[in-house]
Amino acid sequence: MDGRTPMFVRIDEYEDIQNLMNVAKKKLNQARATLSHISTLKIEEDTEIDKWSSTLEEVERKIELIDKALFEQEG
Repeated sequence: MDGRTPMFVRIDEYEDIQNLMNVAKKKLNQARATLSHISTLKIEEDTEIDKWSSTLEEVERKIELIDKALFEQEG
C-alpha cells in the first residue's frame, strides 16, 4: 500500500472542480499570453529608446563640432 486514503467526491462536485480547473488553466494561458505580449512590447520599446539615445548623442556631437568651429573662428 502507498499509504493514501481513498477519497470520495460526489459527481456534481467533481464536475464543478473540473470546471474550475479548466477556468484556472484558461486564465493561466491568458496570463502567459499577456506576459509574452508585454515582453515583446518591452523589447520594441527598448529598441526605440536606444535609437532615440543614439540620435541624441549624434545631435550632441554635431552641436559640439559647430560650437568648436565657431569658437575657433572667434579666437
